[in-house]
Amino acid sequence: LSVGNGRSARLAALRRLFAATGCAIEEQRASQGQMPNLVCTLAGQLPDTIVLGGSFYGDGDASAALLPSLYESLAAAPRRHTLKIVAFTPRGRGGIRFVHALSPAARKQLAAMVHVGPLGYGPPQTHPVNADDALRCDLMTAARALGVTVPPRPIAPTGDQGQAPFAGPYAWLPLTGNAHWLTFRRAGVPVISIHSGDGKTVAPRFDFDAYYAQYRLLSVFVALIDSREA
Repeated sequence: LSVGNGRSARLAALRRLFAATGCAIEEQRASQGQMPNLVCTLAGQLPDTIVLGGSFYGDGDASAALLPSLYESLAAAPRRHTLKIVAFTPRGRGGIRFVHALSPAARKQLAAMVHVGPLGYGPPQTHPVNADDALRCDLMTAARALGVTVPPRPIAPTGDQGQAPFAGPYAWLPLTGNAHWLTFRRAGVPVISIHSGDGKTVAPRFDFDAYYAQYRLLSVFVALIDSREA
């Protein structure tokens, strides 16, 4: 999705990708001139909602480009939950904007939030501090079904709130203050953030085969969450 040098070009490219799937996107803006969230809704049998989202800037560009394809994959079968597939605006503001736009009743219907970080740079990983145990169990089940290896969850180098910057091999992970998932977790929503990398390579190379395998993993994983009782 790294089209052109500016966020506007990336946003335009992502709009085109969503339009090609037939999804009518909603744009959430805080004020005129700010970058919007792009929200694609796949209606389910229930109002209970699963949010699947990633950022359309920086290292997240390639991951955001997966969102329209994930919509197509998940739309191929009827869904129990309503799915909100969201391309978030930069630096955590998108998560705040999305949650704050919901009514109190709609917030109570948030069943899970799956955040997609940089993919294609090694094996899939979960963020050291935010992975809900039930969601991680579902991720491992989906990974086994596909023959994908998910390394053990890394230990957070700080307390369970992860308030300090990550050091060493995890220094490139998002800080909680900039993370879209943090707003969801503070609202009591089960969250998991999936990214890639072995936590050792300083500048990992992009691997398209790993990227595609992680796309398949996300498709199966979200379908598995959807199949659970609300």
